[in-house]
Amino acid sequence: MSPLFRYLALLLALIAPLTVVAAQRSRLPERKKLIEYGWDVPTPEYVRAHIREMEKKPFDGVIFRLKGPHHGNIFQGGKWNEADYEADFADLRAIEWERFTDNFLMMYAASDMDWFSDSDWEGVLSNVRLMARAARAGRCGLAFDAEPYGKNPWAYREQKWAQTKSWDDYKAKAFQRGQQFIRAIETELPRCTLVTLFTYSLFRGHMDQKDPAKLQEALQGEGYGLYLPFLNGILTAMGPGITLTDGNEPSYYYQDSESYFSVYHAMRQGALKLIPRSMVDKFLTQTQASQALYMDYVFARVPWKGIPALWMTPEEQAQWFQHNVYYALKTTDEYVWLYSEKMSWWENRDIPPGMEEAVRKARELIAGGQPLGYSMDEIMQRVRAKQEQEIAEKLIRRRADIPRLTSAPPVLDGDISDPAWQGRARLEPFVPTFGNDPDSLKATTTACATWDDANLYIAADCAEPEMVAVKIVGSAHDDPVWEGDSLDIILSADPGGSPYLHLIVNPRGVRWDARFTSANDVSWDPDWRVGALRSKSGWAVEAAIPWSALALTPQPGLSLRANLCRNRRPGGGELSSWSQVVRGFLEPEHSGEWVLR
Repeated sequence: MSPLFRYLALLLALIAPLTVVAAQRSRLPERKKLIEYGWDVPTPEYVRAHIREMEKKPFDGVIFRLKGPHHGNIFQGGKWNEADYEADFADLRAIEWERFTDNFLMMYAASDMDWFSDSDWEGVLSNVRLMARAARAGRCGLAFDAEPYGKNPWAYREQKWAQTKSWDDYKAKAFQRGQQFIRAIETELPRCTLVTLFTYSLFRGHMDQKDPAKLQEALQGEGYGLYLPFLNGILTAMGPGITLTDGNEPSYYYQDSESYFSVYHAMRQGALKLIPRSMVDKFLTQTQASQALYMDYVFARVPWKGIPALWMTPEEQAQWFQHNVYYALKTTDEYVWLYSEKMSWWENRDIPPGMEEAVRKARELIAGGQPLGYSMDEIMQRVRAKQEQEIAEKLIRRRADIPRLTSAPPVLDGDISDPAWQGRARLEPFVPTFGNDPDSLKATTTACATWDDANLYIAADCAEPEMVAVKIVGSAHDDPVWEGDSLDIILSADPGGSPYLHLIVNPRGVRWDARFTSANDVSWDPDWRVGALRSKSGWAVEAAIPWSALALTPQPGLSLRANLCRNRRPGGGELSSWSQVVRGFLEPEHSGEWVLR
């Protein structure tokens, strides 16, 4: 088959399901809508005073939040006092919407509630009803950001009763609370659109999991594990007047049109594998796929190294943003939300040159049914070439000889003064991610490795000047230890670095492991052993990884692709690694080389 025919076949495979789903939908709007949200999020008081100026911007609505206490954190603060929100309600009633037809009050998910406490949930549901009454007063809908800016309500193993109540217990309770949550909204707003920043799109990596037991096992260890049964509770209980959107926050980072079409298929078809079978019709008729745009990423306003925008001219950045606005609108059922942190639409502050024009032009093309007229392929190819050239010239790539163990194996207790480590050549100190000054690290990390016929042994010494601020997440195997201070171990027998083993350990000695082939297999559990030790000046870990996990027979001259990476949380956090990486730890192509001696 020729490349052209392969391309057309792929295109048809992506578009056909969209057509089928669209035919089943009963609530598709006549036009697509763009909603603004960001750190410039206004209050009802501000909207009331400035709505005429706000409506001059190229949007169909705004996400805003209450000014009163708790700011929409519905899982916090017990039962709110409605008297504290009288000013908000007065402002909401007085807003004179004209061009902004689709507006939403935001609810947040930071939590101090106990899923099993009926008294806590009496307060939560009262808060939800208050938010719904506020939305009704403002003639708008509701929005929900499930990201926990504080205590996480979705991570099973971080919950109060995780040691005494099973995953199934918590899953059932989250499902029940989801039902109560949506019913509380319906008591005040029987017809409502609930706009979310993400729902089932967050679990895209699980959509092809055919084994229900493995899916549940994976969710138990994930930071958003309980969010899925909560969503299914909402879906099951919501009445015919409710529409639930999936905001697909990961679309912040898309660089080509195919990504938008592909994720639409996942949100409308792949997500069916994650919901109760009896809810398929309701899902198809009462949920919507949405898309997200992240201005700061496209215009290089984020403090990250290695992003494409750093190698673009301002004109190319604006062109990329127009591309993303166009395809986000083309592949949404109704809403696209545009997010920013480093600017203010409403105060006309720090708006990148060409950005507003890019938004307007993309909207005009969509409204007129016209093609965009260009792709980002050529620009992205040029960006990648510039990036790869700079990386090739400046990236710190490392190689080390790993000596054979000549004494008894180390005792795995985190004490790296063990005789087994004495006289061993240490690996070079860790360095920060690409583009950062090697002297910028606030905490040093050193490591060493050795081997015998049974195991590969690794020790890491993580100096820490702020031990009181060290964050330790997880207490059981495969808990989400990476959410706190941790050490990643990346190993591969392949010269290209992939497939690879990904092992993580925290300062408590809690392990997480996965094997990456085409996707992370978190069900893989090798018999590796660790020891950890904390002191006033830092923390250290030792690990013994059996050669059987790598399917290798050790011998002098054997070459491994390897990297050790540290996630440090105190002081605002910093990432470092033995062999330098560009954007993150999972870059096996940038792993160093270990040669057994």
